[in-house]
Amino acid sequence: MGHNQKTVLAITLLAIINLVGAQSLTPNIVCDTGKVTVSPPWHNFELCFDSECQMFHHRNTNMIYYLPISPSNGKVKVDIKDDNGTTVLSENCCRPEFCIDSSKFLSKSLLGNPHCWPVGAILSVAVMLYLTVSVILLICWTSKFLTRSKKRCTSNQIKNNSEADQDESTGMEMINTHGFAPTPLSGRFTVTLLIVLYIANSTSACQHGFLRHTTEMVCDQNGKCGYEIWKELLFNRIQSKYCIEIHRHNKTVGMVSIKLSAVKYTCVKSSMFFTRDTDYHIFSSLRCPEMGSCSAGQCDSLQPNETIPELRGSRKYPGYSACDYTCGGILCGCLLPTPACLFYRVAHIPVSKDVYEVFKCQDWIPRIQVEIRSQLFGVNETKNYTIQPYVESKLSTMNVTVLSIRKPDQPLINRRFAQSNHSTIILPELFRNPVECATRDDARKRFHVCENKIICSCSGGTTPHHCKCPDDAIGHLHRDTSNILPLETAYLRIRSEGQNIVAESHEGELTIAIGSTLFTNSSEFIINEQCDIVLHDLVGCYSCVHGSEVIATCTSQHKNEVLVNCQKYSFTVGCSPDGENTTVRINHDSAIVDEACYVTCGDTTTNLTIKGLLVYHQTANLSVFWHNSQETETEWGDLFDFHLPDLNPLVETIKHHWKMVVALAVATTTLLSLTYFLGPVVIIALFKVLYATLKCLA
Repeated sequence: MGHNQKTVLAITLLAIINLVGAQSLTPNIVCDTGKVTVSPPWHNFELCFDSECQMFHHRNTNMIYYLPISPSNGKVKVDIKDDNGTTVLSENCCRPEFCIDSSKFLSKSLLGNPHCWPVGAILSVAVMLYLTVSVILLICWTSKFLTRSKKRCTSNQIKNNSEADQDESTGMEMINTHGFAPTPLSGRFTVTLLIVLYIANSTSACQHGFLRHTTEMVCDQNGKCGYEIWKELLFNRIQSKYCIEIHRHNKTVGMVSIKLSAVKYTCVKSSMFFTRDTDYHIFSSLRCPEMGSCSAGQCDSLQPNETIPELRGSRKYPGYSACDYTCGGILCGCLLPTPACLFYRVAHIPVSKDVYEVFKCQDWIPRIQVEIRSQLFGVNETKNYTIQPYVESKLSTMNVTVLSIRKPDQPLINRRFAQSNHSTIILPELFRNPVECATRDDARKRFHVCENKIICSCSGGTTPHHCKCPDDAIGHLHRDTSNILPLETAYLRIRSEGQNIVAESHEGELTIAIGSTLFTNSSEFIINEQCDIVLHDLVGCYSCVHGSEVIATCTSQHKNEVLVNCQKYSFTVGCSPDGENTTVRINHDSAIVDEACYVTCGDTTTNLTIKGLLVYHQTANLSVFWHNSQETETEWGDLFDFHLPDLNPLVETIKHHWKMVVALAVATTTLLSLTYFLGPVVIIALFKVLYATLKCLA
């Protein structure tokens, strides 16, 4: 081989290598019924499925993605973009068939979508019915067996007791051992538990409620005008959360939920007096006539706030003084026969250094806490706010104003409170405090100048040791926990925060007005003129994230929009001379939809009907990347979910295939009869066969 031939061969080999390398670096997208194979370029690139994108760096191997199923079976746009966001390659790939996932035997998806496999759905119902009745028969057989065993044990025990009596006469002793007899689970308890789980699973907390709308045109100082749309929400104990859907071009692009927490009310104090916890003590002194302070008429002229020298030890305590005439003369130890004087003073001695402020709440200032959760264009955001009544507050993208508020009418908030640095007490209605001080310093430093507020009943005698005073002391209230804060009732919760009293309640009512540019942008301007509108069949799923879609075709003389009113909702449809198609997204709770609607164009009202058979699809509209990063669920795992699908399509399928249903009913009845007469042996054998069948199908 000559030198020139070697050179040509080397150049040819290099060209082939470069061609292969160039082909390996060329991006490519291959679609195959739900499977997408992506050949990436050598540099950084961005892979997008519809509007969902993810960045990759220096990938040199093919990437395989499996598209999730969708009730609409729509195509997915797959794009490869460079670092600058420029689309290099784009393909529209088909999703897998919806019925592929809904054709699993004994699955809840098959029961909700019997049109995917009618025979399998009817067989699933027959198998479930047979298993249910078999389990009931097994429970009955077990209960009957246990009852017979118990009777047999009882008869054996009686027999053993008689033998023991005979052995006792001969001096022998017999010991009986008792076996364990399990008690079967109550069927009533099981049924109740299943009902509670089903109700708890099917309950939805968020409601759309009834909203009142107001629209105003507002112009600024520059002459620029625009519409302001406000929605008024009524919150109460029953309705504490609202959900507002945000639309754009008749499509739901997000949702805003407003949740009202318990309204907090702060007490505005109106101080009445100050006091301390006290206990009463009786100081007394008996003086004979004309001895000491016992002069003629002294008992009649003694003032309650007067302190005689004989009782000077009680001056440092608040209270009141009194005097009673008692016996005199030699028999009572006195020289003169006139009545003697019994001086006594009821004194309130403090038992602690805590000073209590007694006050009432002349007003309760509300503090309203709301939680606003927004889901817009796939972005979730949750924020908590505290707003004041009658003041417009700027919260994120909304303006919120509390228009009215009705406070809860509870007797507890109208009671008196006694508060110290350590505790807060609710005073009973008829409580009389023994001592009242004008200021806090009087209660702390000059307690003797405080005013007495009670009168004791003291019997006569040589000493007033029989005195009955009202048992009204703050210390006594501490023994009853129903008087101590925090206190919680069925409708109210009161607690102390520092020196403030705060009450929380769900019982009040308030009206909140919410304005946002989101409402304005999602609204449509309606022009009323003659039109011709046609509604196509409704497609999609019910009680799901995807929702359902109906295509409306409207033809009119000019391009405008008309309002279609239905029983539960309304939506706008675009019209044009060429016939404009509008895709409307609607959420339904049932599979079979037959909704009556009407539209008014000009002076003509046309009746319309939205019809369709929606599928059962509980899987959320997941991300393609997320869908390919998670493990696949088990085929029959959804049977443990107590949220049942709408069974109306299954009933229609059974009616349509009634011949097969009759044959299966005869077969099922025959198997149940064999099971009943042959006992649990048949049940165990059938369970083994069913387990082996399911294992083979898996």
